[in-house]
Amino acid sequence: MKMAGCRSSRAAFGRKGFIGSLDLILSMLLFLAVIYMSIWANGEVRRSVSSFESSQAYKDKALVLCDVLLKTGGSPYHWETLNLSNSSVVNSTLLSIGLASEPNVLNLEKLDAFDGLPYTTTRKILGLGKEDYRVEILNERGRRIYSAGAVAQEVSSSIERLALLDGEIVVFKLSLY
Repeated sequence: MKMAGCRSSRAAFGRKGFIGSLDLILSMLLFLAVIYMSIWANGEVRRSVSSFESSQAYKDKALVLCDVLLKTGGSPYHWETLNLSNSSVVNSTLLSIGLASEPNVLNLEKLDAFDGLPYTTTRKILGLGKEDYRVEILNERGRRIYSAGAVAQEVSSSIERLALLDGEIVVFKLSLY
């Protein structure tokens, strides 16, 4: 009897180490699925981070540009009095554009002069590379009373600030896209 018991335990022991081809295929598929999901998740994270960094760059640029337009008079300060129809005067003399006579107080003459400048010239002076811009001024009811720049299809960043125009509180809105 001892011999018969040994044989059956040996036979059972031999089967425990055996891996069937179906088990091998399933484990390989599971391993490959885990590897694929890891690579896919890594790509999604990288795309999300890249998108966030791009939108943050637009937002940072819009904040700086909004401050320049809304809080400064430009350089030279009375740039709106220059002969802006002469492109060489604009290119050599106008260093920066500001729309305020004092911080957060918009100047009508500067707005008119800004509106009269060619779009490509204003983009260049504002320091925009591939970005386009749109400036809008809205009254207290939200109605647009001034706009300049290109019409945005999809806005990447938009900044709104309160300002004064002719003694009235308005919303100054700058959009980059």
